[in-house]
Amino acid sequence: MPNTIQPEHTLMQRHPAAYPLPSKLRHTYVVMRHGFSKPNERGRICSTMVEGVQPENGLTEMGRNQSYASSSRLAQYVEAHLSGLNKANSEDVVVVSSPFARARETAEIVCEVLAQNDVVARSLRTTKPRIAEELRERHFGEMDGKSDDKYVLVWKKDIEHGDAQEEYRAESCLKVWQRVYRLVMSLEERLRKPSLVILVAHGDTLQITQTGFDSGCSLSGHRLRSLVQAEWRVLTANPDSYPVIGRQQRSNL
Repeated sequence: MPNTIQPEHTLMQRHPAAYPLPSKLRHTYVVMRHGFSKPNERGRICSTMVEGVQPENGLTEMGRNQSYASSSRLAQYVEAHLSGLNKANSEDVVVVSSPFARARETAEIVCEVLAQNDVVARSLRTTKPRIAEELRERHFGEMDGKSDDKYVLVWKKDIEHGDAQEEYRAESCLKVWQRVYRLVMSLEERLRKPSLVILVAHGDTLQITQTGFDSGCSLSGHRLRSLVQAEWRVLTANPDSYPVIGRQQRSNL
């Protein structure tokens, strides 16, 4: 997505239904945006499940290369993270992906690269990503299928009208966060062992997730820390300020 919105730091109040995460989470969460995709190459918005899961809407060759390069750096981070734990506090590594082809293919590359690292491979729960519909692309309503310069129209409405705005019949930031929130809380409960969880998805979905990790931040400010293709970040739930970014990796475009 083109990074054309630079909203002011003075943001609207967070919507009361944008529930905060617990300040202490059992798991460590990493978010990673998919690599350069065929919809990116065509300059078209592809945000419906029906179209998004189709193989023709997966990664380009450049996107695959980006994903391999970024996954290699991610594997180094994961190895260092695991090596810093004592045996009594060992963790699993879990990769969870949006069902959209461009995210799923990125997540498969992540799993492939992690499995090639001897330290990480011992903690990797599965060599295939888990698929979670909660990580699907934000639906852009009337803008779906149009030129990707139309993203900015929805982003402007986010800033003007806040978390719950649904101009152009787009999915609101609030609805995106509510589904991601359900996923995170489910992972907190269902994963028996403390884990490093890698969430592979889309720009808006993960940027809204970032703002969701900060209970004091309006979700509509998600463009303040935009993610480029194949970039990953480590997030920490923070009830008082913007999410702590422990490590940030950008692809070389």
